[in-house]
Amino acid sequence: MNVLFIMPLALPSYLIQLAALSAFLKMRGHKVRYEELTVVGQDLSTDDFKRIDTAIEQFKPDLVGFSTYELSFEWIKQIAAHIKEGHAGVPIIVGGYYATLSPEEVISYPAIDMVCVGEGEFPMEEVLASLREGKIRTDVRNVWFKEGNTVVRNPLRNLNANLDELPFVDRELFASEKTKDGILEIMASRGCPFDCTNCSNHALKHIYQGKGHYLRYRSVEHVMREMESILSKEAYKMIHFMDDTFTANREWLDEFCVEYKNRIRIPFICNIRPEYCSVERLTKLKDAGCFSLSMGVEAGDEHIRRKVLQRNMPDAIIIEAFRNAKKVGIDRYSYNMVGLPYETTLSLLKTIWLNFKIAPEAIQTSVYYPFKGTVLGEECYRRGWVDLERKKQLKLYAHDSILNLPSVSRPMIRCAKWINTAMVLRSGNFSVLREGMNMLFKSAATRLKKSA
Repeated sequence: MNVLFIMPLALPSYLIQLAALSAFLKMRGHKVRYEELTVVGQDLSTDDFKRIDTAIEQFKPDLVGFSTYELSFEWIKQIAAHIKEGHAGVPIIVGGYYATLSPEEVISYPAIDMVCVGEGEFPMEEVLASLREGKIRTDVRNVWFKEGNTVVRNPLRNLNANLDELPFVDRELFASEKTKDGILEIMASRGCPFDCTNCSNHALKHIYQGKGHYLRYRSVEHVMREMESILSKEAYKMIHFMDDTFTANREWLDEFCVEYKNRIRIPFICNIRPEYCSVERLTKLKDAGCFSLSMGVEAGDEHIRRKVLQRNMPDAIIIEAFRNAKKVGIDRYSYNMVGLPYETTLSLLKTIWLNFKIAPEAIQTSVYYPFKGTVLGEECYRRGWVDLERKKQLKLYAHDSILNLPSVSRPMIRCAKWINTAMVLRSGNFSVLREGMNMLFKSAATRLKKSA
């Protein structure tokens, strides 16, 4: 069977979850084609729709699939409607985190036939098997179907406990894999043990309650063999482990550090929680080849962290984690959010001050976005803080807020974003100045072009 995946994005991206699904389907004998559309502005262009038509006419898919995040759903609706208008016989399925957290909204769109809730490998295989037999079954677990005016909402199956059963991800699917400047992205696990209210993980854990352990690791041997297979074909200068919490399993991590040092020996970076940053653990990571760690500070106001985000860590733990990493010689990358519900001007100043104290080598400061289906996101909608018109126009949430908060203004949020990011200067990293100047020049060039 032929499966066409279409992904509209604001920026090119390597979607490792979609690559995993593609590899599984190919292992089961299906053919997969991927069309990535980099969308400029609010709507797709005529060329985008022509490209979709060409892909369907050439590839003749038995199924068209989308992986959706919240900001891409408006584009997906445009594409799905276009396909139904010109290629009515092709069924459409939508999966991904937004389809999982807001399946009612996704399945309600007329041009969408099916929604995959949760992990998609085995559900997709069952849907394709039924298509091969000539009629789509409507009893596939994890998948919602339309039968006339009725929606069939099937329950979830158990989580796949043994990730080693799955193939290595499809590295040939994305053109962007070839333009990563020597950085290999890989995942060794699925899930996260924490319940931060802004993140989709706690919501996903909730819907999978009683269906198995949400946090699962591939065996160290399986991860090593994947890296060895990739590196035997192409050289990389760095490996980036994309796992939400790479170091949560202490026994797994100890084995990984030994095997990685003996078999791979390429510098790597990973995500880590401040609670896991003992000198002992960081020394093992450093010895294995880790040169940079990404840690979530998120908010410098301890009250916001604890009561709003459910990140139960005091400032002292964060400061010690960054101090320990510096002590063992690992660079520190600080993740932050501004514009959180209940933040005040003082809260924003506390975030800036905390980053000034920890002096990381790199800082990412995003503007908070209220994802539907998350505890904090749903609260923002209940309280009427979400500006729905602004939401329709925003395709990248890094630079502006869609919230009208009573406690802090949008200009103050944007100002805090840039001041906090500038705290990277404390470590001697002046790249933020170059990036700021580049942005100013690009903005000026755009204005001149429009006025010409």
